[in-house]
Amino acid sequence: MTKLETSRAWRAMSCAVLLTLGGTFAAAGCSSSDCSDEIAAAEPFLKDPSNLVCESDADCQVVQTGCHEFRGFACGQAELNTAAASSAKWSSLQSGLLNCQKNCTQCLVGLLAQCMAGFCGGAPQ
Repeated sequence: MTKLETSRAWRAMSCAVLLTLGGTFAAAGCSSSDCSDEIAAAEPFLKDPSNLVCESDADCQVVQTGCHEFRGFACGQAELNTAAASSAKWSSLQSGLLNCQKNCTQCLVGLLAQCMAGFCGGAPQ
């Protein structure tokens, strides 16, 4: 198993363990609101390699993504490089995601910003 695969497996396992131990916490996505437009707008931004490229952990930031679990990320969080995370475009996308579904519970895992294989969170999926 590669370092990237190990990291993703650890995140998934940690989330599952905390969901089990947390009792009252559930997976994201518990609101009945339809946020398909906001999700469709944010997904390409979160997968764009130019928004993920990094040289060190210091180049990466964890951002909140609301109730939707984007593939490759966990617990309403994603990783972006600092430039993308502080951009007006992400601010607008994130605002849409956070305002769309306000009432959801999420697991208690906090992602750590990591630069792996030259990308925040590892190579895009």
